[in-house]
Amino acid sequence: MPKEYITRLVFDDRHRSMVLLKKGKGVIGGICFRPFPNQGFIEIVFCAITANEQVKGYGTHLMNHLKDYQVQCGNYHLLTFADEFAIGYFSKQGFSANVEMPKKLYHGYIKEYEGATLMGCQLHPQMRYTEFSSYMKFVRDVHQTMGEAKYPNKTRKYGGIEHVFRQRGGHGLRFKDIPGLENYSDDERAEKDVELDSKMKLILKKLTSDKWGWPFVVPVDGEMVPEYYDYIEYPIDLRTMSERVKSKYYNHVRETFLLVFG
Repeated sequence: MPKEYITRLVFDDRHRSMVLLKKGKGVIGGICFRPFPNQGFIEIVFCAITANEQVKGYGTHLMNHLKDYQVQCGNYHLLTFADEFAIGYFSKQGFSANVEMPKKLYHGYIKEYEGATLMGCQLHPQMRYTEFSSYMKFVRDVHQTMGEAKYPNKTRKYGGIEHVFRQRGGHGLRFKDIPGLENYSDDERAEKDVELDSKMKLILKKLTSDKWGWPFVVPVDGEMVPEYYDYIEYPIDLRTMSERVKSKYYNHVRETFLLVFG
């Protein structure tokens, strides 16, 4: 913005300004805004932080003080026209191009700028925005402490469980058989779906008869594709699956077919 234009806005008695002072340096930033108390919003005309003090959190600090002040004044909507360079900043401050305020309350009151995007931020009357960051850190710490107390082994790392499956011959495991779940209280498996076999057979029949299913009907010939089994750790095909269904190998439709099609 030209200096003359900024000067005219700052000294316009319809506008208000909030500045940020830094000890030993004076004014390092400011926000100029025009309040519309009867409409319940303010228009932010410009917001600026001196170049050598940017990216230090001063812009957020200043905006949070403005939000708290407007909550005290009973203005719960902040509106601004942001150019392409300011959209990122205002987005981080909770502004959105989806303005929540009804258009009839602000249309004709604020000045529209060509090439700029109207953005709005709705304030909560019970929120202290200057304390929001410290509050969220407190909530995070409480949540972490409660989690550590309730799940003391949460951060404990266990080795892989492939050997457990090998010992069981590939059959299903109880939760208590898995290292780290020895104290699992709900070890009773759900009743087996009585229609499980028929569901699986129907799915396999449809897949086998599908015109696009032919590559998966039988196991891959290791002689024709020598390196196939070196790269595919868990090879599977429809014929093998059918044989496993007959032997009652599978006990859950979703878990079974997620391995194949996941």
